Amino acid sequence: MIGLINIQWFDNPGAVWLAYSLQQTLKKLKPDEEVVIIDYAAGGSKTIKLSLANRIIKQIKSKVYNTVFYLDVNNQKFGVELKIRHNKYEEFRKEYLNRTQRTTETSSEIFKKDYSACVVGSDVVWKPEIAEEEHSKIYFLQFAGDKTKKIAYAASIGTDDMTVLDGLKPLYRTLIADFNSISLREKTAVQYIANITDKKVYHVLDPVFLSDYDTYVRLIKDVKTPCQQNYIYLYMLSYNEDIISLAIQLAQKTGYKIVYDLHTRENLVLKNKFKEYGLATTAVGPLEFLALINGASMILCDSFHGTAFSIILHKDFYTFGNYNGGIDISTRMKDLLEMLSLEKRYVTDNNTINFKPIDYADVDKRLDNLRKESIEFLKKSLES
Repeated sequence: MIGLINIQWFDNPGAVWLAYSLQQTLKKLKPDEEVVIIDYAAGGSKTIKLSLANRIIKQIKSKVYNTVFYLDVNNQKFGVELKIRHNKYEEFRKEYLNRTQRTTETSSEIFKKDYSACVVGSDVVWKPEIAEEEHSKIYFLQFAGDKTKKIAYAASIGTDDMTVLDGLKPLYRTLIADFNSISLREKTAVQYIANITDKKVYHVLDPVFLSDYDTYVRLIKDVKTPCQQNYIYLYMLSYNEDIISLAIQLAQKTGYKIVYDLHTRENLVLKNKFKEYGLATTAVGPLEFLALINGASMILCDSFHGTAFSIILHKDFYTFGNYNGGIDISTRMKDLLEMLSLEKRYVTDNNTINFKPIDYADVDKRLDNLRKESIEFLKKSLES
């Protein structure tokens, strides 16, 4: 049995799709073994409490937005639609992910099973907040037995600034010491972790790229989108006036609708911004997310996985920087675009955009080579 650890319990399209793709890839590489996602939904710790505090702050901010722009009845409706969205994620997990029973306890019996290999990844499973807490037992595979192969696939430190790890070098060295194979998602972290651990560290693709165009299109072939005409899909994690400005500019130029995802209350202001151009969607699950990208004539986003699936599904797109708490966390997107010679799709100035369609023949060649290298890393890691 192969155990897989990630954060698929989080209602985010990237989180569940990378879990699906990595699980499917492991099943192909090891068809005689069961591949099971160890469903650890970290709870009750400082990290989660901080997340709760951040959610409370966001709720206060949201009330301000709603007071300024909307009646409270819209806020209530939004909450109902978020519940529908959550249910769609749960349905996806039940249908497409082979999981253990969910636990929030690091001492759970699910960690005592006899795994031939355990794979942690992808996403921010190695960020400092996790390394310093009880979660490290799980996300650094300390529960695995001595005979279990320990593999990190596309693990992420969660920051582009490696200096935040300077005071944690001994801790990371200890936590990673027993790993048989290590690969990271961000190129910026590869040499840093290699220097800390004195181990060979590989740079690999995010797991969503391990599955190809045909795989995803087959899964969404019966999923309908809310707009039957040409549209621009706007997927915005952080409120960004530059993205909004470009969306309106493109809508005016092309006559396309703007379809946008109201997955945060802050984005409710978009209803006021877009008016005659916009069409809001709220209860968007993982399948609908892909269908919206696949059906779009253009995608504008500040999301890594929004960018990734735009590439996989051969769409024209533009990616904007993402700032979390004032810190630029866009390096992973820049790295990806650079690997595929798509740097011009990263927007720094709306006035310099060249609206030339992407030639995906060259992109696919580069992506196929990188996919083969990433799968080869997994194959060798499981066999060694």
